[in-house]
Amino acid sequence: MNTHQLTHELKEAIRKLYTAFAQYSPRHPEGCPCCVSDEDKRRLLSKPLNALTVDDVSRYSLKALTTWGTVNDFKHFLPRLLELMATDECSAIEPEVLMSKLRLASWQGWPEAERAGVDQFIHALWGHCLTAEAGSVWVDELLCGLGRGVDDLLPFLHAWMNCQSNMGYAHLLHFIDWNSEIILKRRHLQNSFWSDAEQQMSQVVTWLCSPETIRALEEIFSKTPDSNFATELATVVDRLAALQQTIVTNRTSK
Repeated sequence: MNTHQLTHELKEAIRKLYTAFAQYSPRHPEGCPCCVSDEDKRRLLSKPLNALTVDDVSRYSLKALTTWGTVNDFKHFLPRLLELMATDECSAIEPEVLMSKLRLASWQGWPEAERAGVDQFIHALWGHCLTAEAGSVWVDELLCGLGRGVDDLLPFLHAWMNCQSNMGYAHLLHFIDWNSEIILKRRHLQNSFWSDAEQQMSQVVTWLCSPETIRALEEIFSKTPDSNFATELATVVDRLAALQQTIVTNRTSK
C-alpha cells in the first residue's frame, strides 16, 4: 500500500499514534548478543523515528520484548512499526508477529490514550484493507495478526460482512476459497500463526459456518441488488452456502 492511497481515517489514526507515544524517548535497547548485533542496534537509532525504514526496524520487529528491549522501548518504536506495516507493500514487518508483540506487552492494560491510539489504528487499518486493491494474502495476514493481538474478532468480522464494497467481498471470497478445504478437514484456517490464537480462529470459522452469516449477507443483497458489489456479494453467499452444505453432508454421512 502506498501512503497516497490511505483513507483519511487511517492517516489520522497514524498521526494519533505518534502523539499518543511521543513521551517515550529513544535510548539504547539492550538485546541478546546472540540475536542482536551492534549493527542492528546502530540502524535502529540511525534516524529520526518517522524516517526509519523497514530495513532499519524489521529485525527489531521480530525480536522486540523477547530478546531485545523493554516495553517502553517497544512503545517508542510502535508508531513507526505500525505505520510501515500498513504502508509498505513489501514490508518485512509481519502483522502476525507485530500484533502478537502487542499482546506480549499487555497493551490493553496501557494508559487510556495509548490503548485508544492502538485501537483506532487497527480498526482504521482493517477498514482500509477491506476497500484496498491488495491481495487476499494481506487480508489473511492482517486478520490472523488481529487474532493474535485482540481478544474478540467479532467487530472486525461484522465490519467485513457489512462493508458493502466490491473489493471487500472479493477479499472475502478469496478468503473462503483459501480456507474451505482445511475448514472441512479439521475446522481450522490455513495460516499457521493461528495456532497461537485458537479461540480467535474458532470465532472466524464459526462465523463462516453460521447460517446467520448467510442470512445477514442475503439481507444486504436484497436491499442493494443493483449495487456495484452485488455480483461479488452474491458469489460470496453461494460459496458460503456450498461450504455449509458440505459440512452438513459430511456430518450426516458419518
